[in-house]
Amino acid sequence: MGGDPARIMVGRDRELARGTGLLDDVLAGRGRLVLCTGEAGIGKTRLGEELAAAAEARDVPVAWARASDQGSSPPYGLWRLVLSETAVGAGSVAVFGAGVGPDLGADSGIAQRFALFAEVRGRLAAAASGNGLVLVLDDLQWADEAVGPAVAD
Repeated sequence: MGGDPARIMVGRDRELARGTGLLDDVLAGRGRLVLCTGEAGIGKTRLGEELAAAAEARDVPVAWARASDQGSSPPYGLWRLVLSETAVGAGSVAVFGAGVGPDLGADSGIAQRFALFAEVRGRLAAAASGNGLVLVLDDLQWADEAVGPAVAD
């Protein structure tokens, strides 16, 4: 956290230590999932920022996607943002191209959805193949329904 007063985080030493410990696990080849939940304003995003900074300091790539107000993003909008992140091999998000847009709901072709999910999974696995990958999905309560039920922000 250094000496920069703008970077001081108060009251989350235990959580930050736990997160950086899990980052050590990732660097040792053991993948981890961290889920931060709680009321608005308690520092979940700030904790994510600190963990992302710790990851970057250890040469672990970080991809960050933040959901916007509910109803303002296209289906799978959060995943479109993830795939456009440099850490995930930014470039074409053509996987969300024609026919994989707003009508990609429960009645869409199962094969088409499976191909979409396989592409996302493959891109994330490729991005994580070096030093791992820290993927931060922020403000999930605003994510479109295609992401699934919101459980945290």
